[in-house]
Amino acid sequence: MKMPKQFSSPSAAVVLLVLLGMSPPAAVKAKSTPLEPAVRKLVEDNCGRCHNSTRETAKPAALKVFDLKEADWTASMSDARLPIVIQRLKSGDVAPEKLRQAEEFIKGKLEERATRKH
Repeated sequence: MKMPKQFSSPSAAVVLLVLLGMSPPAAVKAKSTPLEPAVRKLVEDNCGRCHNSTRETAKPAALKVFDLKEADWTASMSDARLPIVIQRLKSGDVAPEKLRQAEEFIKGKLEERATRKH
């Protein structure tokens, strides 16, 4: 959906669409959370070897699940697949507070998706 020039800010466009009773396009809907940079780094450190297409070690099968080079790296994962990130992090040597951040981030992503479906 192309926005008029006066709505160059995605947030202004989203507000307008909501006021008009329309759903914003998926590219505009994804919102960042304060946890996102920390969780992205955690996932990069633990999973980036296979899940980052900018690395020579990236695996095609892993990139089909998610690619950390993408701005919204969780977008390609289904609701059922998102919690698997936590399971994988639990199998590694991740500090409990970092694991809690990741769990909160994934929970927030799932809640955000549920809200968009209604």
